[in-house]
Amino acid sequence: ALAKKEFKRLFSHSGYLLNGVCGALLMIIFGIALLFLDLTTVFNLPADELAEVMHALAPMGAGLMMLFIGMSCPAASALSLEGNSRGLLFSLPVSARQILLAKAMPTFLCDCAAGLVFAVIFGIRLEADVFGWAALLLTAPLYSAFTALGGSFLNYKYPKYDWTNETQAVKNSIPMMIMVFGNMLLGIAVLVLSVFIGPWLALGVDLIAAVLCIVIFNYLKKVKLYV
Repeated sequence: ALAKKEFKRLFSHSGYLLNGVCGALLMIIFGIALLFLDLTTVFNLPADELAEVMHALAPMGAGLMMLFIGMSCPAASALSLEGNSRGLLFSLPVSARQILLAKAMPTFLCDCAAGLVFAVIFGIRLEADVFGWAALLLTAPLYSAFTALGGSFLNYKYPKYDWTNETQAVKNSIPMMIMVFGNMLLGIAVLVLSVFIGPWLALGVDLIAAVLCIVIFNYLKKVKLYV
């Protein structure tokens, strides 16, 4: 019921929706464009050289996903949007962790679904190898979970209840800026370095993201929400 309420709020406010899922939409758009793009025409290279270029570019997919996923984090402002009505939510007979996990659910599902679509298209079109596919398919759920839980955790730490409109709560909040700009920097770093390192950097980041998800999930057992 709480998660359903979060989805309804997300799709009820255009400013919240636009800022919250812009990265997921960009992944879908980029994936569809890539699906119809003629790579032979774009690179204008012989078949053997084109294969080498695609082999070098394939590991970049996971970094690109991290960049886009990091741009979509409505969880970073979901708690703040309760505003003056938060007292009613906090008085419900559910734990604080259940409330925060419900706040994180739209972020995870939107990013993960868009990420999986992008991963499949990118992997097929760039002819990723086994480890490239592993990086793509693991990044979608693991990095989406980290972004969702991280955003919810930061919003718990730095709530902003005294907003005048939803857009202000979404755009002018510390948690949103930390998640968006932090994830963008990390995504760009992985995107660039993967050309030289291959998919191993993305796989390492995914492992760290999984560990942080477990840490945050366990930490949320002890939190309390106060009006």
